[in-house]
Amino acid sequence: MATVRHELVWGRPGAPRLELVGGFAVIVVATLLATVATNTLGTDNPIRRVVYDAGLPAVLFYAPGVVGAVGAYLRCGAATCLAVGFVPATFFALVAIVGSVFGLPGVGGGDAPLWSITVAFATIALVAAVVGFLAGTAIRAGVTAVSP
Repeated sequence: MATVRHELVWGRPGAPRLELVGGFAVIVVATLLATVATNTLGTDNPIRRVVYDAGLPAVLFYAPGVVGAVGAYLRCGAATCLAVGFVPATFFALVAIVGSVFGLPGVGGGDAPLWSITVAFATIALVAAVVGFLAGTAIRAGVTAVSP
């Protein structure tokens, strides 16, 4: 029983933990940089609308659940899925701080403090990652119960 619990929390040896978290971090950073890059475009630009209206919310809010489910299905462990939940908020804060320091247009200077936005993003992404982990674990259990 201890082995099953250990595998559930830390994952199976050889599971693609680093690849999962690192790949998701690359996607998050690319989306955030695309968002910063499209700040100079007009608000009617279709590329800016796609990045702001579809890309950014998908990566910050919805993708952690999907990546958490994939991580659970691949037996990466709950710790890896929690790390996936911290990725969007961490890189959002880093991009906001670096953008504010270098004076990038449209970055920083908002009404809400950065820490409160970061905590809100982290909460949403962590909840999505946990729900995704639970769904992926249930799907994996169902598939292993049905398969011979």
